[in-house]
Amino acid sequence: MAIPTHVTVTAPEGRMTPIHPDDGVDAGNRRLFVEHGFISRVRWTQTTRRARNRGDLILCNMSGEPVDSAELATSRQDLPERKVSIATKKKGA
Repeated sequence: MAIPTHVTVTAPEGRMTPIHPDDGVDAGNRRLFVEHGFISRVRWTQTTRRARNRGDLILCNMSGEPVDSAELATSRQDLPERKVSIATKKKGA
């Protein structure tokens, strides 16, 4: 499998991780901050890998569930508004 160019990520609970402008920007070309509860698409670069290794970013699929590899977090298309809210399950459902 080919190495992905872009992956989907989220942040651990209680963290907001800034992304290097070369790796991703928010709507309006502002600096992107990855937050818990949202999925963002970023370039899979050395900077992103370091943030993941530090625990500042979590690779995830489009459901927001953590995945073990960049290949499982591959994102070929841009996301609407540069981030997507992770759907939460209602208690008792």
